Amino acid sequence: MRLEGLSIEAEYPGQSFRSVPLLEVSGILELRRCAFWTRSQTVATVAVSCQGPRFSATGCWFGGFKQCLDFGAFEGTEIGLEQCMVIGSPGSDPSTRWAVRVRQEPSHSADLPRHLTLRRCTFWDACLLRADDFSPGAPLTVTIDETAVQAAGLLAWKSESALGRESLKWSGRSNVYDLSRNSWVVHISGPTEAPGGLIDPDAWTEMADERGCKDRAIPFPHPGSIPPDCLRPESFPLQEQRGLAVGADPRQVGPETGSRAPTAPANGHR
Repeated sequence: MRLEGLSIEAEYPGQSFRSVPLLEVSGILELRRCAFWTRSQTVATVAVSCQGPRFSATGCWFGGFKQCLDFGAFEGTEIGLEQCMVIGSPGSDPSTRWAVRVRQEPSHSADLPRHLTLRRCTFWDACLLRADDFSPGAPLTVTIDETAVQAAGLLAWKSESALGRESLKWSGRSNVYDLSRNSWVVHISGPTEAPGGLIDPDAWTEMADERGCKDRAIPFPHPGSIPPDCLRPESFPLQEQRGLAVGADPRQVGPETGSRAPTAPANGHR
């Protein structure tokens, strides 16, 4: 299934314990220049839940969801975001809110990797990635390039296996990280060993293959300083890192026709 130029505001009545994902797909899903957002504050709002061989999103805006993107990863699953913005709540608990979750799903396929690719994206949320149930026998491969991340934590790890290169094969190039927690990793369950104690920037670069990346403040909006309804792609400008423009270009985020900003019409639906 391919969706292009689609703009939807999700409304959730009441304070339900769990909300139905806006999009739920078992198969291949491709999104291009779409915008999905919500103003609701239910316990668990999800924009996309996908279990299939491939997911790709290019030039999309995801705003306001508490657990925005959720993927079941079988062997050979390819998940890719390029030139996208995921805008959530960077001051929240990274163990309960995140931009992307990838879950290891049992598979009888060939010995193929489960791969998450993030290129030229912007993340403003409690946590960039939650990874569930990965191990040396079923690792997650992550490639993240020229991406700007402002969050409380970088990774929430839920597994009976210790976090390490055998379980998480992480490759990063020319990224900018602005993380408020002392430890970049939150262990939700399982072993909590970390090299040298807390996984700070130095410990992270020893464990992950990060090159040309920078740990510094990013001048994005301060949480609470701007009402969520006023946040737009233009609120999250490109960042410069070693002569490169890092993050998603606001001019290339959201539907190409009409307003790029996720603004609902008078009846609240589009």
